[in-house]
Amino acid sequence: MSSAQLKIFSTVKPAEIEWRDGLPFSQEFKDIYFSVHGAIEESTHVFIHGNQLLQDWQIKNKNKFVIGELGFGCG
Repeated sequence: MSSAQLKIFSTVKPAEIEWRDGLPFSQEFKDIYFSVHGAIEESTHVFIHGNQLLQDWQIKNKNKFVIGELGFGCG
């Protein structure tokens, strides 16, 4: 990586995290980093139900099903 590319990272500020009941809380966004109900429940809610995957998987005329996920979550 060039020094010009590395310079971009010098402007990134560290997250201000406060721990509340054992969970990381963002001071900047006033929000927890992940669900208090657990990673499996959060993933099911966000990805499976949020994208209606159960319904899509029932479509019989599909030969292939592809998911691309670019999240930067905790899990």
